[in-house]
Amino acid sequence: MLVLLGVFLAGAALYLYWPPVSPPAEGPPRGAALQAPPEPRSSVIVVPVAIPLADLAASIESSVPQVLVDTRGQAIQNGFLVDVHAERTGPVRAMGRAGKLVFEVPIEVSALAYRKGRAEKRSARGKDPTGPRVEAGLVVEMALDLALTDDWSLEPNTVMSHRWTEKPRLSLGPLHFGIEKLADRQLVPMWPEVAARVDARIRKEDRFRVGIEQAWTRLGTPSLVGEAPTTWWMGTPQALYASAPVVGSDALELTVGIVGRFGLLVGSPGVAPPLPTLPPRRDPPADTGFHLELPVTLTWEELSQLASAAVAGQTWSLPGEGARAGTVVLEAVELYPSGDRVVVAVAYSTRSPVRDTAGTLHLAGRPVVDSERRVVAVEDFDYVVETWDRAVSSAAVLAASGVKEALQERLVFPFGAQLDTAREQADAGLSEVRTDQGALIRGHLEALEIRAVRLTDVGVVVDTVLSGELSMQGS
Repeated sequence: MLVLLGVFLAGAALYLYWPPVSPPAEGPPRGAALQAPPEPRSSVIVVPVAIPLADLAASIESSVPQVLVDTRGQAIQNGFLVDVHAERTGPVRAMGRAGKLVFEVPIEVSALAYRKGRAEKRSARGKDPTGPRVEAGLVVEMALDLALTDDWSLEPNTVMSHRWTEKPRLSLGPLHFGIEKLADRQLVPMWPEVAARVDARIRKEDRFRVGIEQAWTRLGTPSLVGEAPTTWWMGTPQALYASAPVVGSDALELTVGIVGRFGLLVGSPGVAPPLPTLPPRRDPPADTGFHLELPVTLTWEELSQLASAAVAGQTWSLPGEGARAGTVVLEAVELYPSGDRVVVAVAYSTRSPVRDTAGTLHLAGRPVVDSERRVVAVEDFDYVVETWDRAVSSAAVLAASGVKEALQERLVFPFGAQLDTAREQADAGLSEVRTDQGALIRGHLEALEIRAVRLTDVGVVVDTVLSGELSMQGS
């Protein structure tokens, strides 16, 4: 009887120390607290506009007829009629002069004045009319000063003038008289009126704002830039700036900058937000760099696999003597978000001469990013939750055995390789991107900044930004 009582008491003591398996309690709730990414930085895409002067000259060439004036028998005063013929004698030239765009049109002019009755008699005999004849050669100059208004319209200021290449002279039979001053007095007063008509036509046909609006719309519309994987150019334009037009040696140059938030997206672009209306022109910003937001995500599945590989099979001795002696073995680790904490669920088992048990220990820590080492660590475990209702002592043993500290040393996850790959892809992708709308984007990325680390239901996100320069050409 005494022997049976001793066995019973010993068994009861062991039962109290090594509790039976019981249904595990739930760990900390799953789900990340909503954490907004850092406010994206505004970028500037520089769009250099260079219109070759030769193209401008060709445009004028096509709009100015070869024969400018060809009238016959136009009545003037004192019963005289006049025939006038003005014809271009060479191509239109475009050049820069004193900051203005200058077009030169070479012209040859001839005029014949005669009396109607005498001309009819000569015509009846098959002869041309005779009378005072004027001949001259000149170059008409149109100096155009273009300004850009705040509403993206062109404001022209044209000055017309002329210079003689063949001074005008009046011929009366064998007699010839120079009439340069007389001709100047006729031409000079009419040039301001001609210039005003030129300015009015430029304003009427001005399509600059239309082109800017089209560019504004294109930049705010997702554009396919690559396949396998499907990559989209995404943009949210915010403002525009433009320099004053400058006439160079061979081109009319203008620099337009689009201020906004831009980037590359792999996958579906979704529904683009509505675009704001075209804003007024503004002065160039101080920062003209391009910033590409580049988040790197370490998924919870990936992190759990890395953590399990780092700690699985690790064994610690439990304190005790004899029957109480034993070991704890870490079996697997799962990481998941709970609010703004990273929960580390450690599945473990204990081994002892008397009884084997198993359980799960939950440690809650905070994600910390080390920019220099380019790693994410889980640190600052500030509470422990054990899934065994009657095994609080096991949690204490685990903590006392240094398991928590050992885990913290191993919960370090590098993201440098993913970042380097993403950076190389972005740099290569931006070296020359042709959008499906015909625009050519060129850029290079230099500086890298790690801005923040945050939790999502998908994984730990390291928010980085690449900075450099970006330009766009084409339609």
